[in-house]
Amino acid sequence: MRKLASQLAVGFALLCLYAPFAQANEVNLFTFEEIEEFVEENTPSTVSYEMTLDTTATFGSEESDPCNTCDTTCDTSCECDASCETSCGCEPSCGISEDCCAKPSCGVPACLSTPSLFHQFRDIRSMFSLNCVRTKGSCFLISHCDAPGCDSCDLSCDSCDLDSCCEPCLRCCSGWTVWAESMFLRRSTADPLVLISDQNTGGSILNATNLEFDHRAVPRVHLMYETACCWGIEGGFFGIDSWSTHGQGGNSPVLTGPGLPFPSTGPGTIYQVNYSSELISAELNLRRRWNECLTMLAGFRYFEFNDDFLASATAPVVEEMYEIDADNQMYGFQVGGDAELINRGGPFHIDSLVRLGVFYNNADQSTYAPALTPLIPATVDRISARADDAVFMAEIGLRGVFELSNDLSIYGGYHILWLDGIALAPDQIPVTDMLAPGSASLDTGGTLYFHGATVGLQASF
Repeated sequence: MRKLASQLAVGFALLCLYAPFAQANEVNLFTFEEIEEFVEENTPSTVSYEMTLDTTATFGSEESDPCNTCDTTCDTSCECDASCETSCGCEPSCGISEDCCAKPSCGVPACLSTPSLFHQFRDIRSMFSLNCVRTKGSCFLISHCDAPGCDSCDLSCDSCDLDSCCEPCLRCCSGWTVWAESMFLRRSTADPLVLISDQNTGGSILNATNLEFDHRAVPRVHLMYETACCWGIEGGFFGIDSWSTHGQGGNSPVLTGPGLPFPSTGPGTIYQVNYSSELISAELNLRRRWNECLTMLAGFRYFEFNDDFLASATAPVVEEMYEIDADNQMYGFQVGGDAELINRGGPFHIDSLVRLGVFYNNADQSTYAPALTPLIPATVDRISARADDAVFMAEIGLRGVFELSNDLSIYGGYHILWLDGIALAPDQIPVTDMLAPGSASLDTGGTLYFHGATVGLQASF
């Protein structure tokens, strides 16, 4: 009996190990007679026994019981039926009956019910790497994908080899998605530069780093269309023109000017500087969902950043001293991805976005000093400069998303945008000289970052 048990165990183990690979690679399974013959040839037998086997039994994709519980018979066309039970475990679920269990059913590949050992390991590994546990069997299927568009993409698992079984069978819900949000961003300060100093001691009264910006609401909207084949196109826009700050200094102040200082004009002189910025971004991206946790994208993006610096006297008389306007128009390409980091199957999940880009910057600066020429005849009242340079961009966001329904979600998170290679208005003061005949160049060595909380609403239709 021990020999008999040993032979049966060996045969059963061989069958269990072989079945997933045979199914994934469309290889015919051993018959029971072949297994019995193999066992008898490789195991010495000293005990006589008989085995009665049902040679009509089959293994493979019909092994999963839940996929036989649906009340819809799967015919050759395999159309979805809304009355089909969702307990099948397949989304979208059409039901897999015994006579067509090896056929794809409404986007559910035949090899779904018995995943290969390779994909079992891959799914376990993905749980530990991204904590994303929304995978179904050996294929990544999008939850709630019961729209008619899910059948429009003709993908199949006809060539299920070990390394790519079911990977082409990713299905997405075709349709539109729009999300509108408000980013409460704060702009970083300019580079260090003494703007107002004490005429008697030479000490600093106001530095450019003292001009701090508050958080301002920045509206942002994105519109995306995704096909059932998981390709998509996305457009986005945000903009703000109301970042502003100011500072002043008195007690015998000296105002730092473009090429020359502006000393106190009399007792009680007060100089004030006003600093403002505006930022616009527009983008168009091509998206590809690689699995349910990760979407990659690449596309074109445009940035416009304008920086304005105005210095004036507010006492004993009000007079504009000089103004510098620095403009940056950036065109370029970006790549990035959206990743779902944590999803435990409930309505709440955490995701992230990353964007990296290189841009051509068509930048210029213009300096205007209307009060300078009347005071000092050997000066010019306007001068400008331009240059072409490269700008590097990085954008990172982290969001917590709560699904109110299959088509509506709210979210909140934190956002950071970084730009390097920008022309900032205060940085042009040291490289501009208003003394006749006048000279100016353009400093594009500025670095900016914008950061703050974000809240928004996302809807699919």
